[in-house]
Amino acid sequence: MPSLPAGIEFVPVSALTLSSDHRTVTLAFAGARPFDATDPCSADYSVWTRVGDVLDIGVWESRRPAGAHGCDAMGLGRSLRPELDRPFDGSIWRDVSGPYVHFLAAPSGLATFDVPEGWRLIDEGDLEDSPTGRWQRTYAPRADAPVEQTLSIYQSFEGPVNVTGGEETASVTVGGRQGTAYRHVPTGEIVLVWPWGAGELAMSANERVITMSNLIRIAESAR
Repeated sequence: MPSLPAGIEFVPVSALTLSSDHRTVTLAFAGARPFDATDPCSADYSVWTRVGDVLDIGVWESRRPAGAHGCDAMGLGRSLRPELDRPFDGSIWRDVSGPYVHFLAAPSGLATFDVPEGWRLIDEGDLEDSPTGRWQRTYAPRADAPVEQTLSIYQSFEGPVNVTGGEETASVTVGGRQGTAYRHVPTGEIVLVWPWGAGELAMSANERVITMSNLIRIAESAR
C-alpha cells in the first residue's frame, strides 16, 4: 500500500458499485456532514484504491474544521465516486478498514444442494464483516414467502462463517464432519454450521417447515 499520513483510521465502506466501463466505483459509507468551514461536525473524505486481482478500497476522513467538539456519533449517509487508475475486471473487492472481503457477483466454489422439491433461489448476495468473504443464498417455494418458509445457506471461504442460532445447541455429524446445531425454541428457528473445505457452511430454517433431521439431510447433499 502506498504510504499514507500517520494515524490514518479508515472508515468502513457499506457498499460498492462498479460502473459499466469498470473504471469508476461508487462507495457508500457513514460519515460526518459534508465539509463546511463553519461547521465543526463536518468533514471531507478521501479514497485510496489499488487495482489488482482484488480491488482494494480505503476511505478516510481527510479534512475537518478546527475545533470539532460535541459532535454526535450518528453517521450520515455519504458517498464518493473515485475513478480507478485502470479498469477492474475482477469480482472481489476488499475494504481495508477491516480488512473485509466482498463479492460483486456470486463467487466460484459455491456448494450446491438438493433443496426441497419445488423450492428455488429467490435471493442471494454478499455479506459484510468477513475477512475472507461470505455469500448468502435464500431458497423458498415462492418469491414472496415469509421468512419462516425459507431456507438460507451461508458459505465462507478460508475462514469462519460466523453464523449462530438459539441458546439450545447440540453436536451433530454432517457428511462425516463435526458440526453444531442451534435451536431457538420461541421462534422455531434452527441453524446448522459445519466445516466445508477451508471455510464453513451454515443453514437456517424454521423447524415448523423443515425439521432438523431434514436440514441435516439437505446439508449432506452438499457437493
